[in-house]
Amino acid sequence: MEAIIMGLTGVITLFELWRLARTKCGPLSTSYVSPKGADLPLISVLVPVWNGRAELSRLVDSFHALSLDAELLLCVGGQDGGWNEAQAYPSSNIRVIEQRAGEGKQAALAHLLPMARGSFVYLTDADCRLSDQCVAPLVIHLQEHPSVAAATGSSRPLSQQVDVPFISAQWSVQRASNPKSCTATTGILGRNAVVRTEVLRATRAFEVPAPVGTDYTLAKELLRQGYLIDFVPDSTIDTLYPATLREYAKKQARWISNVLRLGLKYRAWSDVRGVAVTTLFSLGLPILILLGVVWWQFWVLAGLLAGHAVVNRLRYQRMANLPLRPSAVMQHFMADQLAAFLSGWRIASRSVKW
Repeated sequence: MEAIIMGLTGVITLFELWRLARTKCGPLSTSYVSPKGADLPLISVLVPVWNGRAELSRLVDSFHALSLDAELLLCVGGQDGGWNEAQAYPSSNIRVIEQRAGEGKQAALAHLLPMARGSFVYLTDADCRLSDQCVAPLVIHLQEHPSVAAATGSSRPLSQQVDVPFISAQWSVQRASNPKSCTATTGILGRNAVVRTEVLRATRAFEVPAPVGTDYTLAKELLRQGYLIDFVPDSTIDTLYPATLREYAKKQARWISNVLRLGLKYRAWSDVRGVAVTTLFSLGLPILILLGVVWWQFWVLAGLLAGHAVVNRLRYQRMANLPLRPSAVMQHFMADQLAAFLSGWRIASRSVKW
């Protein structure tokens, strides 16, 4: 029996390495040229900012670099002095209101929406960098598909972060999981999405209570009311990625918890199954390792599961035409397991504020 387990482990490992060797590289980025960019209508960019002073000026600079017809609406608050700095920004195409303590992102968006004059609302975060290449493809897609209410894209690290091994490991997994062509989707990436202004007002989606998971709530409210959302692969926004294992795990744990709780609320069973499997795997792996103290076969099984995940992540790096960095991939795998473990613990102990 022991020889069978060892042999099976070796065969599976060799198969995974063979798949890695045969994986073809993909393009690192896509170029985008918009022949219709000058024909786009006014776009309202909505950004809630809480304790985001460090990134706010860079966001505004990227807005000024847009060639599109756009306005920037900011709801700024926090204890870092961001509101005081933001009061110097207002101009003909930038308007700023104050975000008060306890209101949250959802309420900030609800305050900004009535100010929007554009036909389309673009949603992003303060730690992102706007560009024509990320905004225009989404708006053009909605113009060409009148039946679609919202369009969302993906993200990539800031230029100074691309060569950081831990960050490139995160990015490669995201690139591999994103569709390669325009397709219907059930989610919205809140830092890179466009929604028709009339749809936001008709659905009153920003008025739905959402202390956490505002992006998830928006997507499910649109779907619940019969609207369609598309994913547009040509749209990718530069954003600040978490640079440490602790920061990443904390952010990912919050996302998993939100999806599980909100998925149950909206009966999005596929989402619930996905995060439940991830959480159970991360909770089960330490148990297998502990059992391995008594039965070494559990060590083999735990190693097989972890090895499969790590080799897959190496394949993702190769697919994204990024350098293969096994140590960074292992760190990312450990961060994912820690995030899932933390989210499971928070949910089980009911320590998540709702």
